[in-house]
Amino acid sequence: MAGPRRIETLERVESVAAGVYTSAAVDDRRRLFTWGGAAREEETSLGYELDPETECQLTPKRVDALSEDRVVGVAVGYGFTLGVTDAGTVFSFGDSGHGALGHGLSTSEVLPRRIEALAETGRRFVAVAAGQYHALALTEEGQVYGWGDRDANGHWRNKRTPQLVTALAGICVLLVYAQGLWVLVA
Repeated sequence: MAGPRRIETLERVESVAAGVYTSAAVDDRRRLFTWGGAAREEETSLGYELDPETECQLTPKRVDALSEDRVVGVAVGYGFTLGVTDAGTVFSFGDSGHGALGHGLSTSEVLPRRIEALAETGRRFVAVAAGQYHALALTEEGQVYGWGDRDANGHWRNKRTPQLVTALAGICVLLVYAQGLWVLVA
């Protein structure tokens, strides 16, 4: 079995994320790159159309739909990807079968799309986290919004749009993390 290898097409990477099907990286120029495969044949969580013959992207490819944005954080769930820009905007793309994209619908998105419900809060977001079918976004004031299919003591189960996690009211959260069915905050 081969050991770790450097990905030659990426330089000066500042953050990475990995999901079941997709991996992502942000470089020091705040560009988002993704690679991997689709969760289902008809969709992609990569931010661009896949070659129908291969149904995967073997090497990192820039998400050109975000060429005007400076991405500072990325998270990858089961078939979906989230990102946050230096302007504090959160976007998502991929499979939304469980509401993980936060757009209020179960329609999947091939290209990145801003999560309007978060934009309407007037808050600036600084981090995102993605679990299996759920997601989190953290404001610069330390508030956490959650959505998707996650039962964290009943706080946002089956919410297709982001909701303030009221169980964390009065706590200034500094970090959010999600993996599988779990959520961690610090």
